[in-house]
Amino acid sequence: MTSPASATPTRPPPPRRAEAGRNDDYRYVWIRDQSYAGQAAAAAGAVELLDSAVRFVGERLLADGPRLAPAYTVHGAAVPGQRELDLPGHPGGLSRTGNHVKSQFQLDSYGEDLLLFAAAERRQRPDTDAWKATGLAVRTIAERWREPGAGFWELDPRPRTHSRLT
Repeated sequence: MTSPASATPTRPPPPRRAEAGRNDDYRYVWIRDQSYAGQAAAAAGAVELLDSAVRFVGERLLADGPRLAPAYTVHGAAVPGQRELDLPGHPGGLSRTGNHVKSQFQLDSYGEDLLLFAAAERRQRPDTDAWKATGLAVRTIAERWREPGAGFWELDPRPRTHSRLT
């Protein structure tokens, strides 16, 4: 936004800048990123990597359905809750472990999952579980698309254009 009196933008700092108070732990498997990696593997013909991405995302969808978390541990477990560490962080930031994301709804993750499953279908890779997960993602989108979500920046819940389009 720009005020009429000046050409200087008046917007808050991006969420990942230290002065914004956001310094989160990202050492987890993000469903969105796993979907992107699987799509890239499909494009490159790396079917073993594609199968791995489809399996991980599909298992999470089948286990958690409409309550799919945006991220998991590498073993598929819930991300631990966020807590402060008594260590220096990024200049101006805090040092944290865990992540608050496990309690967020991010609608776009379901759309990214569908794009992953479509890439797998083009390579004729989905198994029965992947098809079940696909149906679950479609049903969840149909049921929850009007709900406010955190978006891909993990911000306050509200309707987000990117999430709905994805």
